[in-house]
Amino acid sequence: MQHLRQKAPQDYAQEKLPKLKSATSTSYYDLDIDHAIPFYGTQEPEEYLEWERLMDDYLKLNQVPPEDQVKGATRNFHDYAYTWWLHTPSESYDMSWPKTKRAMRREFVPPTYTEQLLCQLENTTQGSKSIDAYFKEMKIALRRAGVDNPMSMKFHFMMGLHNDISKMIFLDNYKSLDDNYIGALKAEQELMKAKASPPQAHFATTKLQGGEQG
Repeated sequence: MQHLRQKAPQDYAQEKLPKLKSATSTSYYDLDIDHAIPFYGTQEPEEYLEWERLMDDYLKLNQVPPEDQVKGATRNFHDYAYTWWLHTPSESYDMSWPKTKRAMRREFVPPTYTEQLLCQLENTTQGSKSIDAYFKEMKIALRRAGVDNPMSMKFHFMMGLHNDISKMIFLDNYKSLDDNYIGALKAEQELMKAKASPPQAHFATTKLQGGEQG
């Protein structure tokens, strides 16, 4: 005879507790159906780039879980975009949101246009801009070029920095682009303080030499 484990009092208590709805993330079924970000899949690459930007921001702001991001995004497809997604291989439905974006770029952004975006990224440098302004411009260039690999993002950011700032943080082992930005910001502040402070040591040495000559 098979013995059944008797339930402890806490087991009955747990059965009566309803499952709490997460307050920090949005399920695919909880997405606001009135907040549509339609994508039609025209031949204009800027249509896709703008849609990708809006969808990225929407998924992030609403904290949509990774397993629901592709569903939440592709339900906004219309016309050719819907037809394209309908005829993609079945394994595409298991793709993550980053992989889906890469597949969409191959379909809706021509290679020549992608090359132009990469050239714009390579030409994005700090110049006379502050670190804060340069960082914002770099993030836009990275997004438009579709560069989301952390190592590549840090590489492009470092390559565009002023030499004096890049030398100060070159040996620091930053793990993310945001960490690189914070390090560069601190280096910029240190350089500004150094330029603003009077060269007291040099002034004292010059004065001493002048007194000896007198």
